[in-house]
Amino acid sequence: MNKEKNLAEINCNGEIFPNWQIFTYLAIINFLISFLASEFIFTRDFYYTIFSDQMELTRIDKYVDIIKRFSFWSLLLLPLFLLIRWVITALILQIPLLIRYIEISFKYIFRWVMFASIALTTGQIVYFLRIYFTSSENISRSLFKVQPLSLTTLINPEEYTSTAIVILTQFNLFDLFWGVILYIGLLKTGKIKKMDAFFLVLCVWVFLLFVQWAALFFLEKIR
Repeated sequence: MNKEKNLAEINCNGEIFPNWQIFTYLAIINFLISFLASEFIFTRDFYYTIFSDQMELTRIDKYVDIIKRFSFWSLLLLPLFLLIRWVITALILQIPLLIRYIEISFKYIFRWVMFASIALTTGQIVYFLRIYFTSSENISRSLFKVQPLSLTTLINPEEYTSTAIVILTQFNLFDLFWGVILYIGLLKTGKIKKMDAFFLVLCVWVFLLFVQWAALFFLEKIR
């Protein structure tokens, strides 16, 4: 009995698979996804197709060159971006728990935030594959804006602002799975009630959505 109890504690605390190993695996996976998308999906021909009716080819070439340079640095800094995003999400989850004197270690919450990110990564893969397997004659800016299994599939993207589109993409099945995974992780501690865990995850999702909306709104205003 004690052996089983100790094994359960090890699994709960993440000592068998340390967080740094999980982070490394997820960072590599995200790096490969981004690299392959840049090399085989968002090619120069892709940008020719979606912008040829708006810009001359020389301007598109300059635009693509800028994107490629930005993509290069983004790939190099991707692990740092992932770390910052997951740390912030874990902190936002933990702060309300600390206020209510519910002791759940940051290490444990961070671990489940990383697990939950697998759902979002899956969403990216589905998004890229949808574009990749779309024939060239059907490639359009609308396709570029739409996230599969989200509210954007129910509207005409051309009738909405870019900010509205980005927000609507967050209402998707993959974000739902993200929330479910975090919810399960909180319940596994045995220290938080089901409804409290549900509202905590929901509030964190709404907060992150609001921050993203505010950032996009600000960027549109300064353009």
